[in-house]
Order: sequence, then C-alpha cells, then structure tokens
Amino acid sequence: MVAFAVCCGTGISTGHPAGVFAARATPTPVTRTSSGDIPDTATYLRYRGKVYSIEYVEGWVQARLTGDGVRMSDIDSFERVTLAARPSKPLANFVNGLGLAQTKREYQRVVKVSAKPIKLPAGSATLLVFKARSAPDPVTGKQVTLLVDRYYVPGRSRMAVITLATPVGVDNVDAFRRIAHSFTWSKR
Repeated sequence: MVAFAVCCGTGISTGHPAGVFAARATPTPVTRTSSGDIPDTATYLRYRGKVYSIEYVEGWVQARLTGDGVRMSDIDSFERVTLAARPSKPLANFVNGLGLAQTKREYQRVVKVSAKPIKLPAGSATLLVFKARSAPDPVTGKQVTLLVDRYYVPGRSRMAVITLATPVGVDNVDAFRRIAHSFTWSKR
C-alpha cells in the first residue's frame, strides 16, 4: 500500500517523509467522553513532585508551576496542586477567611457552596466547594461555569492546595474523588 501511495500519487498526506505511513498496533485509549466526563475506564498516572505525589488522567496536558506546583488539564476540566505555608490558625478558619478571599481574587463570580472537614489518606483536610466562571479561552474567549473542589491538605511544614475543576453538568465526581484520595506527602 505504501508503494501504491508513493507511485500512484493518491494525494494522501501523512506528515511523514516520502509518504511513509506509521502503523499503530492498537488505538490510543479514549480518556474522556465528548461531554468532558472522565470515563470509568480512564487510565491514571502518578505525578511525583519533590514533596508529594498525586494521580492524574492519562492524556491530560501537564504544566509545572512555580514552587513545585503542577497543573493537568483537558478541555475545560483541570487538576492543580500548589504548595503554601502551613497556616498558623485552625484550618477551617483559614479556609473560610484567607482561603476564600484568595479564591475570590483568583476566580470570577465565586459562589461558595460549602466548606467542611474531610479525611484523606494524606491526613485531615478541609474541602471548599464552589462555583465560579472560568478564565476566558485564549482562542475563543469563551467562559464556562465551573464546579470546583478545593482541598486544603496540611503537611508537617507546608500545605497543599488541590484544585479540581470541571464545567457544571459534567460528572467527574468519582474521578475527582479518586484523584484527591491519591494525594500523598513524600516528605513532611
């Protein structure tokens, strides 16, 4: 078939030199549905920072952030881990005060849904759930309303802030629960 394409000029553009075709033995697994839902069959990989590790969905774009942070994204959904100093006051007070104020500076139209203590394998944490407008898409300018789960997870000297966001109406509850529960501290 390669000889036919090269000799007979079928007009097939493969992106490979001299019309050479790259064969795939198996198709690439789909990691999301057209609605943005992460399917139950998704494959998860582990990201390892200097002081923590966390799972993310295979195929999501990864970007390192300053201070050992990371952001993984796909379409309008994303997962982000940032590190901050461990608060000196009780965690619930921090989340409902400074944490919420920082969130309102970061997002547009924040509507707090709840803040509650939660147990994760990495330790006691506080989960802040809210809705907000996404940043404008750099190409289209489109914004969507996000449902955001933000976990504040204190370690020995630092605090991890895990942000899991997806458009309202997209069901990533189970996947995001798995990701949050996969977070571990490497060093404390």
